[in-house]
Amino acid sequence: MNILILSDSTGHTAQAVAVAATSLFPDNAVDFRIKRIPYVTDDKKLIEILENINPEDTLILYTIVTSQLRSLLKDEVEKRSIKAVDVLGQTIDAIKTFTRQSPIEKPGILHKLDTMYFSRVEAIEFAVRCDDGRANVGDLLKADLILIGVSRTSKTPLSMYMAHQGYKVANIPLVLGIEPPSILFELPKEKIIGLTIEPNALAAIRAKRLEKMGITGMKAYMDIRFVEEELAFAKNIMKRIGCKIVDATNKAVEETATEILNILSNNRIS
Repeated sequence: MNILILSDSTGHTAQAVAVAATSLFPDNAVDFRIKRIPYVTDDKKLIEILENINPEDTLILYTIVTSQLRSLLKDEVEKRSIKAVDVLGQTIDAIKTFTRQSPIEKPGILHKLDTMYFSRVEAIEFAVRCDDGRANVGDLLKADLILIGVSRTSKTPLSMYMAHQGYKVANIPLVLGIEPPSILFELPKEKIIGLTIEPNALAAIRAKRLEKMGITGMKAYMDIRFVEEELAFAKNIMKRIGCKIVDATNKAVEETATEILNILSNNRIS
């Protein structure tokens, strides 16, 4: 399936929507090909593009700010039976009706929004790719933040939450008796955060998780003595790295994320 992004600005907003939407269809049976054509600002260029589209295999996503060009596009796709989605039009029209004010029809004004939004999408894709120890050395060098900790210390939820704030986050599990990647001892300790949690709380979280998944036969995973040993092993690694340690016991993801962001901010200041 072809997804064609048309815009009278950069088109990053519509592209970000396309990336987010297609990620919800992971079945390999559908091959999504996304192409972006930015700065479509005149009728002639728009018509030329539409003339080369096969309506059978192409969906258009567009962000056209100028009402005249947007109206022309709507007429032309209907005439040619091309499926098209106006990413911003309905929202703009709804706000216009609600506020009784007219929007500024200046394409370039979207560029700042495009850049910020696309940056967040890139950060989310990075977090997904670098989840649960899957990051390579190159990824770890690019990461704004690396979270380390034993299983069920909120590494993944925190990674995704902070990715939505635009941070490129990787997370690496610490497993009892297994030495973590050596690169962790070479990277700047300021961008590594160790996550810990009170042993009884962690054991309870793990027990609830196993019960929810219907898994039996993993008693050691939630045994308090094993959990204490595992946390001690992880804390020793964190001390060797020299990174800050954040206790996530009974904290919401937002609370822990705020604490981490404060640490990162203080590191930059100092």
